[in-house]
Parts: sequence; structure tokens; C-alpha cells
Amino acid sequence: MGPSAAGAQAPKPLDIQPFITAAYIDFLGRAPADPEFALQATALQNGTENQADVVNGLANSPEWVSTIIQRFYRDTLGRPADPGGLDYWSNEILSGRESVASVAANFYSSDEYYNNAGASIRPWLTDLYHKVLLREPDQQGLDYWTVVTVSNGRYSVAAQFFQSSESRNTRVNNLYLQLLGRPGDPGGIAYWSERILSEGDITLAVFLAASDEYSARAQARFPVDTLVIRPKDPSLIGRVLTPDVADRYSLTLAGTTVAAGAPASNTSGNTRIAFVSSSGPTLTDEQSCATWSSQTAGHDQQGAILRLTTTPEGFTKGITVTKNILFGGTWIFNVHVWDTSNAQVFTQIASFNLSTVFGDGNTSPLPWTLCARVVDNVVSFIVWPDNQPQPTWDNPNYGGSVSLPDGWNHPGIPGWYIGHLTANDQTPFDNLTAGAVPIAPSPQNRSQTPAPATPPRAPTAIPSAP
Repeated sequence: MGPSAAGAQAPKPLDIQPFITAAYIDFLGRAPADPEFALQATALQNGTENQADVVNGLANSPEWVSTIIQRFYRDTLGRPADPGGLDYWSNEILSGRESVASVAANFYSSDEYYNNAGASIRPWLTDLYHKVLLREPDQQGLDYWTVVTVSNGRYSVAAQFFQSSESRNTRVNNLYLQLLGRPGDPGGIAYWSERILSEGDITLAVFLAASDEYSARAQARFPVDTLVIRPKDPSLIGRVLTPDVADRYSLTLAGTTVAAGAPASNTSGNTRIAFVSSSGPTLTDEQSCATWSSQTAGHDQQGAILRLTTTPEGFTKGITVTKNILFGGTWIFNVHVWDTSNAQVFTQIASFNLSTVFGDGNTSPLPWTLCARVVDNVVSFIVWPDNQPQPTWDNPNYGGSVSLPDGWNHPGIPGWYIGHLTANDQTPFDNLTAGAVPIAPSPQNRSQTPAPATPPRAPTAIPSAP
């Protein structure tokens, strides 16, 4: 019978923006405007609507009806709808006086269509075969329908053509192709061909668009990374770790500075992304450094990402070292592993209290420089204020090390992390370097090449979120 209807459940956060984009384009022929995006994304994320609710709303909207009428004008009459005709036929469907099928019969039997087809029965019937059944007429069928047209009139014949099993099978298969990108299976075509006879084509369209298969295809058609991270400098690759409602980030490059920003239209603050150089190497042992020169607000969360990779299924994995922002404890640094295939996409493995340097309650002002690296199964980092020299990697006041759990020794690309920006926030990253261990330090105040990783030490206080 086709795809599972499991999509009627609330979609995963990573599915929301691709699904909304696909649904608007498929049903209304356009991308959603920002306010529409935010409204639909909020409802889906909060669970007050599911995918079927969203698609039902689009399929019963005046805009969708106008789209259908415009298509009938183009397909049958070869011209755009005139305003009066568009309003009349839209109101007929919206009021329930006419169905989509009966409106189609009116268009195919109209004098304008009949005259354009040759103003005689057999050419008109031949065109019906072409437009409705998508094939040449057979002689026996053409003779039969000529007699029926003379006796019953054009409307009756057009309605029978449109609602014939041949036409319904074709329309069902076309909906599978349009919405799922594949032909319908024989069982699904047979089932839905009978069902749309009484319920209309839109019943199938809503069912398909509410399916998990449609949502998965939407992810491939409209990757969440390109929807959330825009504009983005082409020298960078961005990966979304946690999208939030319809919020977006930008990544712009000016000289050696990457500025991460959030537009004024953002309404929330839980989007988290990672970014790397598009020419960045794929390594197992690697290091990432950057200077955080300024930020708009204390909730802006900077960090580094290591072993960033995309799985064959399209999910993102990586290891982060980030400044804590929970409860304002920015002197704490957290280590997490991320896998967007999981319902809980991040898992904290360590937290380090550096209040000796960064001040418990009297945080040292930016700029700060963070270097993080991974060697075998050990993640290490050091961080220091710009007004101090680079510390050694074994100084517990400036960093720490922790062993990774099993399964995180995969290769990936080193880069940087930014999260929790709200509307109009801007956070620049300076002196970015990423590559093999060791790498030449880029900030001017780095006086030493990083030493080998020290053995892991016990972490301190552990906040509950990155």
C-alpha cells in the first residue's frame, strides 16, 4: 500500500526544516516565507501539530486551490487563469459545491478547450486521450466515445475519462513519483486508485507527504545544513548539530576571521553547529585552535570540534570541547560526543573547572584562545586569556584530558563549534588553525609547540548540557 504512515508522529528536529520546505514547494509551488517557516516549525517542534496536520493545512488552503485552478488553465487551455475565472472556480471548490474532479471535467469539456482541440468531436477526444490518459487513442475506443459524446455530451465523457481506472492509476503513480521520487508499487496503485475515486487525489497526497519516506527524501532534497547555515562562505563546510525552530546562522569570512551570526528573525537560542574548512584534512589524530576575540552576549557558546564526519546515512558525528554557559559558569569547559542519529544527540563525557584562571563569578574578559586535540582515544585541551602566555598542555589550571568511550576512534575533520546565538548575536573566531598534531600555533602569544597529551585526569563539576 505504499509508505508507512509513521510520519504522522512529531518529526525529529533535524527533519523539521527540510520537511516544511519540501511541503511548501510540493503543494504550493514556492518556498515558505520566514514567518510561515517559524509558525510551522514551532508547531512541529512543540508537538501541537504533526506532518499530516501541516500538509492538510496546505492542501485545504485557498492558495493550494488557486494552484490547482492555475494548473487546469495551463494544462487544458494553455493560458494563465483570468482573475474572474480563478476566483470563481476557487470559490466553487472551497465552498464544496464542486470537487477537483468535477472542475477538471468542466475544463476538459469547455467550449474553449473544445475549440482549441479542433472544434469537432474526434479531435477533441484525441486530445483527451493525450492529456488525461497520456497515450494515443485506439480506434475502437475513439469510435465508442464519439457515439457517447453525441448522446451524452462532452461533460459526461470528460468526467468519465478523468475518473476512469486508467486515469486514476496514472494520477496515483504520478503522485508517488512527485512526492516520493519513485513509481508506486502495484498494491499501492490498486488500493489508492479505488480510494481516490470517492475521496479525491488529495487524500493520497496528504498520506504520502506525512510518511517517513517523504521526510527522508526531504532531507536529501533540502539538507538541513544548507537551510540553517545561510549565508555561508564557500570556503567553509557547516554541519547542524541541533536545529531550533526556524532559526538560522550565518558564517562569513573576512581575512582570517570567521564571524558566526544570527539574523534578527531568529526566535530561539538552541541551535548548535560545527564548521570546518572545505579543504580540511580527514585525520584521526588532529588539533583545532581559535581565538575568541569578542561576543555579543554571555550565552554565546564557542568551542572546537574534532573528528567531524558524516555517516553514510547522512548523520553527523564529532567530539566537542566547549565553553560552558549553563548558569553563567563560563569558567567550566565541557567535552561531549555527538551523533545526530540518536534521539539525544550529545553525551557529556567530562567537565573541567578552570575558575583559578577564569574566575568563579569574575570571569576573565575575552579574548581567549582554545586549542583542542585528540590522539588515539584521549581528548586534551588548553585555553588561556589573551593577556597571558600560552600554557603547557599539562597545566591543570588551563585545561585537561579525558579518555573517549568506545567507538569514537573514527577519522574526521578538525574545526570549530558555535551554539546558542540569539537574534542579532555576532561571534568572531580569529587565528583559526586545524590539522595534524602537532601544528604550528598561529596566535602571536603562543610561545610553545603543544607537547604530547598528558594522561587523563578526573573531571570536576559536570553541568547537564553543552
